[in-house]
Parts: sequence; C-alpha cells; structure tokens
Amino acid sequence: MDFKFYKVEVLIPETFIVPLRNKLNEAGVLTVGKYDNVISYSKVKGYWRPLEVANPYDGVIGQITSGTECKMEF
Repeated sequence: MDFKFYKVEVLIPETFIVPLRNKLNEAGVLTVGKYDNVISYSKVKGYWRPLEVANPYDGVIGQITSGTECKMEF
C-alpha cells in the first residue's frame, strides 16, 4: 500500500498544544494545501494507569487517574 496522507491523534495536556503545534509546523507536518499550522483539538475526559516501568507526567504508578486532557488532531 502507498499512503500519501495520515491522520494523527495525540492526547496531551492543553499547555503542550501550542509548543507541539509550533514544532510540527517547523517540520512541515501541518501544511494542508495553501495553509499551515492546520490542527484541531477538543477537550476530553481521560483515564490512565501508569504501569511499573512508567515515568508518569501525571498520576501514580499502579493507580487509575482521571482528568481533562486534549485530543489534538492533524
């Protein structure tokens, strides 16, 4: 198969959206037609449990954590 386009979804804290967008745009990833910086995001409720080998940004190893995060799509 030969894919020309991909859709990526990333779940991240809202404070990381602009820095990630800037880096991806610098790499040319966010250009669609005659536009750049093309992303969308929405706030979502998420659950996660860091496993023993994790180095969690948020949460405690072995415990289920919930919170608001953002789903960034590009």
